[in-house]
Amino acid sequence: QIPTGNSRDSISINGIMFGYIYSYDQIKKALGAPTQIYTWEATDFGQGHEFRYENDLTIRMNDDPRENDPGIIEFILKSPKYTISFEGTELKVGDSFEKIKKMPGYTSREMRYDGFYSIIFNNNMHDHSLQIL
Repeated sequence: QIPTGNSRDSISINGIMFGYIYSYDQIKKALGAPTQIYTWEATDFGQGHEFRYENDLTIRMNDDPRENDPGIIEFILKSPKYTISFEGTELKVGDSFEKIKKMPGYTSREMRYDGFYSIIFNNNMHDHSLQIL
């Protein structure tokens, strides 16, 4: 695993942390073999990768630390099969919104697009690392 400027040890799924660059083998060891893998040329450097686990989980990552958004850039959970650890709170699809409101630093939620809400912590309006539908 390679840390980047986007690395956040406080956001992870099965030890795979947000913002880090991982090899396929590291992701496979932590989460099992993905059912689908997509790869494309990244905007400036390296490649982008999307690892899908059925309709339960998608992970998107840029593999070059020189890229504008390097490392894991998205965890998309679509079922309660996987648990994300976010700032010390374990979250699953289907958890009540009340659980999020009790998280340390919770400020508000703001409608963004297509029914998604960004969850704002500590009034940091530029951090959209937790979004819910």
